[in-house]
Amino acid sequence: MKILRFFLAILLLGSLAVSLNTCGGGNHIGQPTSITVTPENPILLVETTQQFTATGKFPVAPTDDITTYVTWRSSNTAVATVNSNGLAKGLAAGTTIITAAFEDVSGGTILTVTAASLSSITVTPANPTIAGGTTQQFTAIGAFSDGTIHDVTSLVTWNSINTAVATINSNGLVTALTAGTTTITATSGAVWANTTLTVI
Repeated sequence: MKILRFFLAILLLGSLAVSLNTCGGGNHIGQPTSITVTPENPILLVETTQQFTATGKFPVAPTDDITTYVTWRSSNTAVATVNSNGLAKGLAAGTTIITAAFEDVSGGTILTVTAASLSSITVTPANPTIAGGTTQQFTAIGAFSDGTIHDVTSLVTWNSINTAVATINSNGLVTALTAGTTTITATSGAVWANTTLTVI
């Protein structure tokens, strides 16, 4: 009887482990209650790519990155395609809805693809001052050759000249490390703009 109970306990633990790894990093049971796709409503140049991320909200935990667990779709594949890892490629000018779905739960965002060239970039906020240990979100606004203005925060490459003072991630979020100044630069091809960040 003890041996039977032992094997039943092993089987139960194995079943629980499978359930816990249903989605995300292995901390959730069942499906997410909602899915958020980021970046929100980005713009993409023809023949360039955009990485999307799917974040799931779960009943028993806050949120988790489920980018590789969802099914990705583009509503207009003539405008842009998206692969199984959430990487979209712009094919022609227009708009499409990029959707991430897990069973019957889904979330999406609008992707705009433009054939116009980027003329200039403005980085905001201009010359901010923040305290060490805090963060600052920067935004890149692009002016295009067709006269339109778009948020290109996710399109540009971000850089901090002095990483000892502050670092910046691919989404334009700065983390202040120590007192000093650094130049924050947003670049797309030959077009760039910068601003000065002061950390106190």
